[in-house]
Amino acid sequence: MNRGLKDDDIAELLNGDVSDIEEFDEGEDINYENLDEILSTIPNEPEVNSNVELGINENIDEVISNDLEILENWEKVKETAFAYLIYRLGQVPWNNIETTWKGDLPNPPYSLLSPFEYFKIFVDNNMIRHISEQTNLYSIEKCGKCVATSPEEIEQFLGIQMYMSIIKMPSYRMFWAKQTRFTTVSDAMSRNRFYCLRSNIHFNDNIEEYTAIDEIIIPFKGRSMMKQYNKNKPHKWGIKMFALASSNGLVHDFEIYVGKGTLPPSQHGLGISGDVVMRLVDSIPKHQNYKVSMDNWFNSHSLQCKLQFAGILGIGTV
Repeated sequence: MNRGLKDDDIAELLNGDVSDIEEFDEGEDINYENLDEILSTIPNEPEVNSNVELGINENIDEVISNDLEILENWEKVKETAFAYLIYRLGQVPWNNIETTWKGDLPNPPYSLLSPFEYFKIFVDNNMIRHISEQTNLYSIEKCGKCVATSPEEIEQFLGIQMYMSIIKMPSYRMFWAKQTRFTTVSDAMSRNRFYCLRSNIHFNDNIEEYTAIDEIIIPFKGRSMMKQYNKNKPHKWGIKMFALASSNGLVHDFEIYVGKGTLPPSQHGLGISGDVVMRLVDSIPKHQNYKVSMDNWFNSHSLQCKLQFAGILGIGTV
């Protein structure tokens, strides 16, 4: 029958010097003056034989002693490395670090530009003039009547649009209404004129895919050096011109025929019939497969080669 431990037996075991593990040598003192050599000889992690397979003749006390010795040496190395790190940090002169900014900024402009001058940097006179021309062209294509706007009026129109984006009103008509009149806008342009430009404002030419080049006779019997006579035409007297028109009937460009001086000297060398075609297709976007047709008076093999090189597809009778 087993007998339990009494209080005296437990106290004797705790205070006694009896151990199942024999005393082991803690090893010789190690010189830690050279930290690099120490760190190079010690692995990153202590290799503890946690799964040691004991043979018949192996001494368990020796195995445990070796593992404990490695753990103690590893703890000493960590303490030494930490102390060395603290020492090195203490040598850094933190209070003497240079913090003065050494960058450079460009000099301010000699004179400040007005908001309008900054605007003209991005939207110059050429762009304003282009908008005016395209708006007039689009109004003719749309309703057959030119709005006859000018670059100065386009500038006013753009300025009004900017004001309306800042001063919000439920309807643009309220800028001209008696109760809500905004003089900066209403005094610059009338409501009907603003509505007309707003309906026709255009920034690019809407030239169509299919165009044609041919001669046109403008009936005229008055006195003029440009008047021509052609008995085969319905109107035998008139002013002759070469025109580029799209399939909707809108004339996009033209040249008035005045004889040998109709066109300036050209490098194409195609004669007046071919040179006038190359001049009129200047307004057609290149390399976008636009088609231009003509009759056999204009057409030639050399002209078709020139058009193909310019990125325009030519169609002509032979």
